[in-house]
Amino acid sequence: MENKRALTLAMNSVLAAGLLFGAASVSAYEAGDFIVRAGAAQVDPNDDSDPLKLNGGVLPGTEAEVDDDTQLGLTFTYMVTDILVLDCWLQPHLTMT
Repeated sequence: MENKRALTLAMNSVLAAGLLFGAASVSAYEAGDFIVRAGAAQVDPNDDSDPLKLNGGVLPGTEAEVDDDTQLGLTFTYMVTDILVLDCWLQPHLTMT
């Protein structure tokens, strides 16, 4: 668990540094440019649900379990004007149990 928190902190630090130092290059994009980015998409919930209750009784099979996951996230951007963009975000299929 401690290794997981350290990995999350490291990934967030890299993301923050990229945002900080990458912000200056945003002005380099012009209308008509296509931009492709790749990065980690992470879900790290800390809770599961209890079963639903109806009239004091528990409904079986209504609880939800949420697991953590890190997958590849892709974004495709088209600069319509110097300040207006169209974004498309792609991520692999996430499964729910």
